[in-house]
Amino acid sequence: MVWPLRLALLYGHLIARGTRLYHPGGSQPVCSLSFAKQMVEAGLLCANGESFELTQEGRSFAG
Repeated sequence: MVWPLRLALLYGHLIARGTRLYHPGGSQPVCSLSFAKQMVEAGLLCANGESFELTQEGRSFAG
């Protein structure tokens, strides 16, 4: 769970494409969309359309 959060911290957000999340410009998936939705429910990420950004709690968990 820490790896996707650290990439979101590094790049500012993650992008949903299909059923996976990618960092901007990335070709390797970071995690699945269902796992990202679980992190949204846990309060670590915030979904804004196709973009997923860290919450304050996610920032403290990632770093």
